[in-house]
Amino acid sequence: MGADDSQSLDDAGWLARGQSFEASGTAAALTEAVACYDRAIALLQSALPQNAAIYRRLAIAWMNRGNALQKQIGGALDAARAYDRALALFDLVKPADNAVLNSMGAAWLNRGHALAQLSGHDYQLEAIASTDQAVGLLGRLPVNENLDYRLNLAGAQTNLAHQLIAHDAPDRWQKASAAVAAALALTATHEQQRAGFADLGLKARRALCQIIGQWLIETDDPPRHAQLIASASDAVDTGMALGRHWETLGVPHFHPLIERLFRFGTAFYRRHQVHFLADFVLENLDPTLTSDAFAQNPALVAIARTALEDARGDLRTQFPVIGDDAETTRRLQILQTLEEAAARLGVSTASSAAG
Repeated sequence: MGADDSQSLDDAGWLARGQSFEASGTAAALTEAVACYDRAIALLQSALPQNAAIYRRLAIAWMNRGNALQKQIGGALDAARAYDRALALFDLVKPADNAVLNSMGAAWLNRGHALAQLSGHDYQLEAIASTDQAVGLLGRLPVNENLDYRLNLAGAQTNLAHQLIAHDAPDRWQKASAAVAAALALTATHEQQRAGFADLGLKARRALCQIIGQWLIETDDPPRHAQLIASASDAVDTGMALGRHWETLGVPHFHPLIERLFRFGTAFYRRHQVHFLADFVLENLDPTLTSDAFAQNPALVAIARTALEDARGDLRTQFPVIGDDAETTRRLQILQTLEEAAARLGVSTASSAAG
């Protein structure tokens, strides 16, 4: 677009142009995007009369500015201030319909995400408070009727869980667990069909695994310990099954989340249920057992190799071998399953299970 063409743009045109620059994601394009949003803001601020329609469009322009700033290196604080301007303008829009409430919730959510990128205890507290505001607003919307509203609320709950986990408040694990439960309830019926819900479902499970890992360290109550192990196993297994489902649909962008979940799963089974480690590895990597297995994923194979070798070393070095003792027999059987899993994956081991 030439200079003459740009002079004829209205605020909507400048917003569209800014969004086009923002989509490319380069540093130079993001600078151009911010400049475009500034042009839209200037036009709207000069418009008369200033009424609810203008306030609404201005708020959207400030939100877009915040989104572009947040993608720039060092732009998080300025982004948070842009969301502040957007929220102040949304407050002037009366009455606030569902679309406005959704936009306000998104502004609070994005503000929280921006502040969470900043170091410092106060910023982290403010991030949590912002995301909590988003949850409150988005929770007022008809999420059972509108999937966009449902997705935004699930995202807010998931972000809240991760922000709480990263904080140092003594009750953060309980609050984070509640946020994860709410997120998973929102994603459950749609994560098989819609990638956005699957993304949040995987992120929520990752947060749940972090929470359970912490609780496993803290508890010495056997029934509670068993309950946590069952919950962690369910979170990992359903998350990996979800990842395999989307892999068969040709959606590769879940790989980083799947890798983190698989790494947790192998570490979890090695530590808490080593007798299930071989099954977990093969279910996810052996196509002769599971048709949608990640057979060609080198990162997962490498994680599995390390887990199998480390578990084998644990069983060989940490426990005594006592003749026909039942526990020794059980450990030797587990070692055999680990050896067989390694062989099926083409992973060599130093010696046989009975060695």
